[in-house]
Amino acid sequence: MTLCEITRTAYAKFKLLWMCDHGYDLDDFVKALAEQMELTREPLVETYWQWENDSGFGGAIWPCYAEFIDNEFLNQDFMAGILNDVEYSFYQKAIAVLVPEKIMIIRRDDCFEYVFCPYDNFIGVVHRYCFGENTARKAVESGDVSNYISNHCTVSEYKYSDDEFWPLMNELTAEKHSSIVIFSGLFDDVAEKLQAYIETWDRNNKTQGVDL
Repeated sequence: MTLCEITRTAYAKFKLLWMCDHGYDLDDFVKALAEQMELTREPLVETYWQWENDSGFGGAIWPCYAEFIDNEFLNQDFMAGILNDVEYSFYQKAIAVLVPEKIMIIRRDDCFEYVFCPYDNFIGVVHRYCFGENTARKAVESGDVSNYISNHCTVSEYKYSDDEFWPLMNELTAEKHSSIVIFSGLFDDVAEKLQAYIETWDRNNKTQGVDL
């Protein structure tokens, strides 16, 4: 599954859960669409979008896709409850990209490259920002890494499709490189695991770690 596919799958299951939590079932959903189609006389797809955006269940409707990605999708415990094991394994990969507060520090020999790779969920690409240590420090200190970098840095010429991104990540985290991830606090356990990996890499290669 691609990142777009897993986010769409998660959102579809979230909408079903939302209906159940609010006392609606599939019969209610079909009835609502039928009533909307009777009014609009539009094809099914157009009818669905009109119903979702304009009326819903008596004016009530699930959060939009962007709200879901920014909230429920970031709750790993919640997502574990609605995805199956295979989907959840893909979700764990996706969450590492979609969390905005992430800076990678890539070490190549004695040089360091500070990289920020936000995933644009709506167009399915990863934009890559490269910058120096001073900018990295200021971005972290600002408390809003994503906003600071987007306002102070120019996106690199690199632009990766979904299928190209994971090979890139594999390359960046290969044995010959060292990278650490700085999170806003949501996923400190992931940062700790990666830091432990880096320390092992450093000992094996007799080099010093990096700490922002």
